[in-house]
Amino acid sequence: HVARLYEDIARACGALPAARTIGIALNTGHMDPDAARAAVDETARRTGLPTTDALRFGAAALVDALEA
Repeated sequence: HVARLYEDIARACGALPAARTIGIALNTGHMDPDAARAAVDETARRTGLPTTDALRFGAAALVDALEA
């Protein structure tokens, strides 16, 4: 739901083409490693989008989504 809100806000002015969410970057710095991995995996499962914490797990999944 949050991704849709951001897409709608980006589209509101009409100056830019329609935004589309292609991946999700989480901040899991406050979590232990197992909880962080679980949060990333659960978010990816629920959204169907590539998801990572780029600082903790790297940004390859997001880079791949941008290049696709």
